[in-house]
Amino acid sequence: MYKLLALDVDGTLLNSEGEVTDKTVKSIREIVDKGVLVLICTGRPTQGTVELFEKLSLKMPVITYNGAKIVNLNTGAILHEQNLRGIDIKKIVEIGEELKTTIIVWAKNQLYSNAMNDNVIAYKKLSGVEPIVIDNYEDIIQQGATKVLWIDEVEKIAEFQRFLDIRLDADVNYCTSKPYYLEFIDKTVSKGRALSIICDKYKIRREEIIAIGDGQNDITMLEFAGVGVAMGNSSKEVKDKADYITATNDEEGIALAIDKYFR
Repeated sequence: MYKLLALDVDGTLLNSEGEVTDKTVKSIREIVDKGVLVLICTGRPTQGTVELFEKLSLKMPVITYNGAKIVNLNTGAILHEQNLRGIDIKKIVEIGEELKTTIIVWAKNQLYSNAMNDNVIAYKKLSGVEPIVIDNYEDIIQQGATKVLWIDEVEKIAEFQRFLDIRLDADVNYCTSKPYYLEFIDKTVSKGRALSIICDKYKIRREEIIAIGDGQNDITMLEFAGVGVAMGNSSKEVKDKADYITATNDEEGIALAIDKYFR
């Protein structure tokens, strides 16, 4: 019997309109009422999970910033946090400026950017946090940051990924959450690692976990879980790592997976 369901948000829990459907809400609430532990596991900041947490009547901590932070929303307690080192932030920002891409930095749950353009405005709507435009990252470099994000055209992001191994130290992990978002976190951080921390805390075996996601940043989570489920709208790379492929986020993919594994 499966005891825990880990859910990505964008492209998974939310449909193309950025909404969670009534059927999905009903399916999740039903298994929560039966004692299944359901947790959000997202690249979003903590603030970006509160509304969903309440809507779905969840009780578990939330995994945010791709696993860099685990927070108990009921108490505000931070159960786990791992920031990027200052030296790594500096390098990522320098390369991003060299490439003339949009740079987002999350530090202490505040959003900083190097510009106020259409990319940042769209990201502001998604995160629900007002950006602070800065041209000097020295203070952030000193205090550390939860993650750095580049936003650009899909083709450019794919090109950036091809040469970053040469430019960046091995102390940084980077992957896409959406094809136009390239996210940078500490090398020890991943959704899979955060899920293992939750397992230790709640005495759950990985074989008792179902994880559902659609993005490159979900792969470690799908691989860690007993059953990794890829959404139908996932890339081939993600689908190849999954044990099962459900319908798309516009076709009640989560509800169908719940019917398959929890009924």
